[in-house]
Amino acid sequence: GKELLMLRDEDGVSCAHMASQNGHVEALRVLIEAGGKELLMLTVENGVSCAHMASQNGHVEALRVLIEAGGKELLMLTDKNGNSCAYVASEFGNAEALRVLIEAGG
Repeated sequence: GKELLMLRDEDGVSCAHMASQNGHVEALRVLIEAGGKELLMLTVENGVSCAHMASQNGHVEALRVLIEAGGKELLMLTDKNGNSCAYVASEFGNAEALRVLIEAGG
């Protein structure tokens, strides 16, 4: 159940972080269905969210799924250095991810 999905490793990484980092869209959908927005709002120790990870790696479809479920609140999370997912997408040159974020208002 949801309790299992909320477990994290020693750095605070959840299963939703891993699915986002690797662009596993169908796995994200299953995780969101079972864990909801609460799961998506978890951050690792340095404040990085699922949206940061998808943005960094240019996983546009995963990012769209995250935006649909987490909304602007997820997009506005910043890491410990104050970096948003739009900042991270820019840093790593992921223009399409940046477009998706801008369209969503993040």
